[in-house]
Amino acid sequence: MHCGIVATVDNGRVVKIQGDPEHPVTQGFLCYRTSRFLERQYDPNRVTSPLLRRNGAFKPVSWDDALDLIAEKMLRIKSESGGGAILHYRSGGTLGVMKFINDAFFALFGPCAVKSGDICSGAGDVAQLTDFGERTATTCSTC
Repeated sequence: MHCGIVATVDNGRVVKIQGDPEHPVTQGFLCYRTSRFLERQYDPNRVTSPLLRRNGAFKPVSWDDALDLIAEKMLRIKSESGGGAILHYRSGGTLGVMKFINDAFFALFGPCAVKSGDICSGAGDVAQLTDFGERTATTCSTC
């Protein structure tokens, strides 16, 4: 289950978000990251189009060019080294329909390496092991 959010929209633009008090788990609570979503969403420095690194600098490219380049590279890697050379990584950040579309794409693309969990789980587990030793009852709900 994911966060329950209530959005206030004015002239087609989300102007306020808050936790949904009727959500059975979060009961109106939004974490720090989610509560600052609009600040990041409307930041004038937010990257909103693909960038391609050329000669050490990032240059804007069209979505079509970026997707063509990605497809070309993925097909080349799969052809040269097999699907296991491609890592399908998906974290918990996308808990909606995109999660399933992403998984369906890679299932159709063919076998590839898959990382489950999120990218910081391993680091969090090692930190807990280092700090507290072998864990028997502790869990890290935020990692």
